[in-house]
Amino acid sequence: MKRTNSFVIASLVFVSLIAIPGVSYAQAPSAVPALPDYSDWQRSNQINAEVYLNGRQTTLRLEGYLHTDFENLMRYSLILTYNEQGNLWLADLWEEIGQRRLDKSIFTIEEHRYIFENIDGNWMFVHELSTGDDTNVEAANFIRERYNLEFR
Repeated sequence: MKRTNSFVIASLVFVSLIAIPGVSYAQAPSAVPALPDYSDWQRSNQINAEVYLNGRQTTLRLEGYLHTDFENLMRYSLILTYNEQGNLWLADLWEEIGQRRLDKSIFTIEEHRYIFENIDGNWMFVHELSTGDDTNVEAANFIRERYNLEFR
């Protein structure tokens, strides 16, 4: 009986020292997102959008890009915003990760949405939006609060 209890205690100690930290490590946050190279993506549209920037009405250029990577089951949507001087300013990136069904169709299993800012020619990660039901409202609120920019 003593031998069995010692084995159980030793097993619990092993699990608490080895397995549990491994579980915590597996759940650690991933690396900082980076904006993928979109130079070969399909341009979906370009518009001049009426916006309010710092409380005044102005026009900013927006460009949309799409890309589907069937090999890795990824789909990307990107909206670039140019500032009033015509320079790249903000990027809004959606990533969808897919999974193949038995019938070979693909469905989305995970979504991410990120905001990037172009600082001195480099895209810097700024914010990750939740994957809730209405990321458009969350994105609009974040951009309004951080950049004093409202899309109309």
